[in-house]
Amino acid sequence: MSTDPLVFWFNGGPGCSSLTGFLYLNGPVLLKDGKFMEENPYSWTKFSNVVWLESPVSVGFSYSKINTHPDDNISAARDNYLAVMRFLEIFPKFKNHDIFLAGGSYAGIFIPMLSSRILEGSNDIKLKNLAEATEYFRNIQKASEALQFPLEDSGDNILYMTHLLLGKCEFRITYFHNPDNLSYWSRNCVGLAIGSFSLSLNIKTSFIFSYTHGIIDEETYRKIIKNCCYEKTIEECDILDDWANTACHQMYNIIAEIKALDIYDINRECENLNCNKTFELTNNYMNREDVREILKIPKGVKKWTTCQTDFKFSRGFLEMDQDFRKASRENVKSLLFYGDADMVCPFTMGQLMLDRLGLKLLQDSSVYAINETIIGQKTVYENIEFLVFKNAGHILPSTHPEAFFEIHRRFFNFENV
Repeated sequence: MSTDPLVFWFNGGPGCSSLTGFLYLNGPVLLKDGKFMEENPYSWTKFSNVVWLESPVSVGFSYSKINTHPDDNISAARDNYLAVMRFLEIFPKFKNHDIFLAGGSYAGIFIPMLSSRILEGSNDIKLKNLAEATEYFRNIQKASEALQFPLEDSGDNILYMTHLLLGKCEFRITYFHNPDNLSYWSRNCVGLAIGSFSLSLNIKTSFIFSYTHGIIDEETYRKIIKNCCYEKTIEECDILDDWANTACHQMYNIIAEIKALDIYDINRECENLNCNKTFELTNNYMNREDVREILKIPKGVKKWTTCQTDFKFSRGFLEMDQDFRKASRENVKSLLFYGDADMVCPFTMGQLMLDRLGLKLLQDSSVYAINETIIGQKTVYENIEFLVFKNAGHILPSTHPEAFFEIHRRFFNFENV
């Protein structure tokens, strides 16, 4: 519809292609067994216009003409801002649509940084609601830095977008040069939907989660406390203070590399010792010559990978507390949700983060249901709704596709979640 919201989707990593979201989460079609496509009954294009945006440059089929790419969160945010503004310049019919930023995992850094640029950088953009799923968040530049977002051409980087425009149902790959000049319209950026947050709490709660769920034994847990917390309890210590400590880092790797354990969903049964077979199947499909030809991928562009790891990218470990407080003060609403079987980003991370924010509690944790089906718990704070889905992992639509669809449909349409 002409009034449907415009959603920009980001995958995480950093280095994971947003086309993965298109192929497995919220696109109009789903890739099955790495061989064929079938219609997705829970496609977000049923209630919104969606742009799947690759970030940073060099992820997926995106590339730079001068063989460079953003090497940190700030430069990635710059390119993402330029890409969004350029899209609105090329497709002005969307300039008055409500705009949401959505994504998963490390997109929980990309999106808050981008939204803060929009929120603080232009009086024309009014951010009303945030829908944050589950992953990492960090602080971005201070308001004084964000007031003037650099609009100059930052080089010959090519920004890669995959977009499906509702109505025309048009799927195409578009390559954009960074624009020389951008026009401002009256834009309405109204929400975010992401993955879990707070990287420092992320590492700590992953350790606690693995211990309380019987994944590691008492001896291993004691070694974690000894190597990462010294004389402090794990609740008191800041894991990231000593993240450069090789012994502490190795303890995390021991957990992450446990065979036949899906750390993204500990309830999922792996067919064999390799729990990520889907990645291999997707890579093979996307690199087929006929697929690359249909997508009009230029000759010489590297092979597509689900998650790229062979590039340098500085993550940074700052928190997003002040951004959530700022959003709440300005009556910007947030939706945060987790799966209770996710060891990578445990739901306790969200609970600790919300407790740290000190926002007013409006509704104690209570049973949450969609269409009379109980799916988890819901807690309401001042301008923040917090959901924990039972028997769900890091990728909610793999176990709760209808719920994943419905909470976003409601939120994007300003209905009660």
